Amino acid sequence: MTKEEQAEFDRPKITKVSELEKKPDNLLQALNYYSSALGTAQNLGINNINDADKKTLKDAARLVRDFKTGDLGKSATDIISKIGDVEATLNEIENQRTIVEKANNAIGRFGGSQQQSQIGIALEEEKKLTRLLAQATQSAPQLAELITRVDIKDLAPGLGKIPQEDMDALDKSLANLSFSKVSQQSKLFGKLNINVTDKQILDDIDLTRKTTYNDLYSKATSIASDLKSQIDQANQYGKDLPAGDPRIKLNNKLVADLQTKLNAVNQDVATTKELVDGYRPTTANEATKAIADFRESMMLPDERALREIRQIDPVTANTIETLTRQYSKLAKANIGATTDPGTEALRRDIQDKITAQVALGSQLSADERRQYEQAARGAQTARGNIFGVGPAVEEAVTTGLAGESRLRERLGAASSFLSSGQSVTDALKRDTAFREAATLNRLGAAADFTAAGATAYNMANRRAAEQSGALAALLNASKPTTSGTFAGGSTANIPYMYVDPMAGFRGAQNATNLYGSEADYLARTYGAYVNAQATVDAANSFPSYLSAGADILKGAGSLGGTSGFFACWVAREVYGADNPKWVEFREWMFTKASDNLRNFYLKYGERIAESIRNKPKIKSIIRKWMDSKIG
Repeated sequence: MTKEEQAEFDRPKITKVSELEKKPDNLLQALNYYSSALGTAQNLGINNINDADKKTLKDAARLVRDFKTGDLGKSATDIISKIGDVEATLNEIENQRTIVEKANNAIGRFGGSQQQSQIGIALEEEKKLTRLLAQATQSAPQLAELITRVDIKDLAPGLGKIPQEDMDALDKSLANLSFSKVSQQSKLFGKLNINVTDKQILDDIDLTRKTTYNDLYSKATSIASDLKSQIDQANQYGKDLPAGDPRIKLNNKLVADLQTKLNAVNQDVATTKELVDGYRPTTANEATKAIADFRESMMLPDERALREIRQIDPVTANTIETLTRQYSKLAKANIGATTDPGTEALRRDIQDKITAQVALGSQLSADERRQYEQAARGAQTARGNIFGVGPAVEEAVTTGLAGESRLRERLGAASSFLSSGQSVTDALKRDTAFREAATLNRLGAAADFTAAGATAYNMANRRAAEQSGALAALLNASKPTTSGTFAGGSTANIPYMYVDPMAGFRGAQNATNLYGSEADYLARTYGAYVNAQATVDAANSFPSYLSAGADILKGAGSLGGTSGFFACWVAREVYGADNPKWVEFREWMFTKASDNLRNFYLKYGERIAESIRNKPKIKSIIRKWMDSKIG
């Protein structure tokens, strides 16, 4: 090779990074630069590139690797890996050339058979070098082809993934900004209505609304920012693509789709910003409905059931409430003294007098002493004993004996009084025992009433439990099931029927049992109330009245029964007994229909049902009207 040829060979043919207008600032630019460098090397021939071009090609590969991150798609990652393989192959070629050169130089140092052996070694190394060159020559165009197919989604997998779920959630949140919807996010839920004031409700609604508005504005702004960033990246990707590249058209479509989404989100940004900037607290006119809606949503199932009971049978509900108040009052009322003031004054006077007499002991009163002394003197005078100490002694003895006798009388009277049970202490003990017993009886009656189940809470709790149980049974009937190897498919009319062909009917029957129990409840409670009134009239005392009312209402507290089909003639005839819609119409009739319509239905419904039994056209007209009432 001449000097001129050697100089031409050593001249760099591949453009260095330092000679570019700017260093690549993203992976696509780095890949484009590497592809250009590899194309130049391929045109020169892998075996003909000099050391400077080899270094430039390695520098281009290193630039690509510098942009390798965990956010790249699989295609981009595979390309970077293949670039590494090409670089490794070029290194192997360079090492193999050194090995071939050494093997050829060693041939001249041997002679004879050794020289022949060394020639064989050199030939084998030459073949290995040829294979490496062929491998590099074949890999270069394949790699260049892969680079031209790199899509924007390969470079940034998150790019082009329009945040549709976030946008749908934002739209749904914007649609749920009514007082009732916003209030359902309140932290006051779980508390009893009685423990929450109107001011707390309003303050909580205002705080919830304000927080919700700010959160929605922040969410809308975040989505808009994400879309803007994606559009910027997509535009930059389009600029980095070579002119005429087919990927430009696809990228432009992606940018247009992103821009459409951004326009829609910008409207949400404007809406939420207006909510935040124009926020005002709840007005007085809004407050009434807001508080009512909030308290309605806070109601426990038992509260709702109790309200239904009041609607179904207000008379029994009022009776239960009255009995509850009376039992409560009876249990808490103090029982006053049961003695007569005059009798107690007399008892106290007698006790005081007896106590005073006992305190005198054997002492005689002045009148008694005078009487005994005069009697003794008269007896002595009658016997002529009027001189000496004898009369005085007899007089003293007589007086002393009289005192002793008087003491015995006084003690006897006191003992009789104490044993008679008429002392003040005995009377107090009897009065205390009587009042304690009466108090315990009252408390027991109140406890029996509460435990009997005839309280508003127990009735509501049972009704809520029955409704929940019926609903659970209905849901269980709608669950897909399998049996052995057979598994049927759902149908358009009964989507929950898989294996059990009676699932739909049983679901309707569960609903029938639920609403039938209400009718039975009506019949039983009204009848029980009439009997209760008769029992109350016959009672002689207030506790007896309460006891009778409690015993009777034990029966009224049950919501079960067998008369669930009463007052449903026309609806059952129109819809059919297996269609649960007749139950829905029955509920509408008893809870929402006017009194006149309800009374007319109860009076003539059975006859109407009988008359239309074989008239399908009339049934169709009535069914449409009933459908409009039950929705």
